[in-house]
Amino acid sequence: MLWLALSFIIYASFVVLNARAFRLLSPHRRRSIDATHNPPSSKGSNAAFISLIPSRPSFATSRFATSTMPIWPPSFTILSAVVYAADGDDEDEDDDNGSLTVLPLTLDLSDASQKSLEERMRQLGIDEADLIEKFIRGGGKGGQKINKTSNCVMLQHQPTGVVIRCQAERSRTRNRIAARQLLLEKLEARIKDQQRKEEYKRQKELRRARQPTEGQKRKTREQNIRRSEIKKWRAKSRNPSFD
Repeated sequence: MLWLALSFIIYASFVVLNARAFRLLSPHRRRSIDATHNPPSSKGSNAAFISLIPSRPSFATSRFATSTMPIWPPSFTILSAVVYAADGDDEDEDDDNGSLTVLPLTLDLSDASQKSLEERMRQLGIDEADLIEKFIRGGGKGGQKINKTSNCVMLQHQPTGVVIRCQAERSRTRNRIAARQLLLEKLEARIKDQQRKEEYKRQKELRRARQPTEGQKRKTREQNIRRSEIKKWRAKSRNPSFD
């Protein structure tokens, strides 16, 4: 009798917990619970809030057991798992339709790195408004992480038409930084090549401007003729048979 009374008390407590759990699982209560938890304020990191509630009490009455005693401890069901991604860097979130995603530019850099990158962009005359940034799924080696997540960065500079595709890193933020660095290097190489061509053209014009006049050419020919006559006279004086 004591065993039956104890079983009844445990079962009644589980029934009460189960009823409260089902009330919490209603859509209205779930929205209210999720709304009461604000996203964390930590910058540059992701945080998650998970609510756990006890599920129905598990009784060993299935085909795997013959007893009717409740199994302890009771299992738990995830009520809600709300993940907040800081700085819009949802690295593992993909588009259902597989389309390109455009997100605002928010780089999680230190002050020195941010200033250095901005200084290089300013020296080259690159404005963030001229950049088109898209996130697509990567390809090639790297496993499912690179093939199933939109961490590959495509960066296009509209004035020059230069397009950079970067998937060297597993993190989207690092790929965004690396894409900008590659863009700067490519634009710097293009500017240096243009400067080298302009310098060659300028030197060519200078050489053309230094070409001798007709009087200078005639004087040079006369000097060459006199020198040729001197050489012939020396050869005859050394060898009388020289004709």
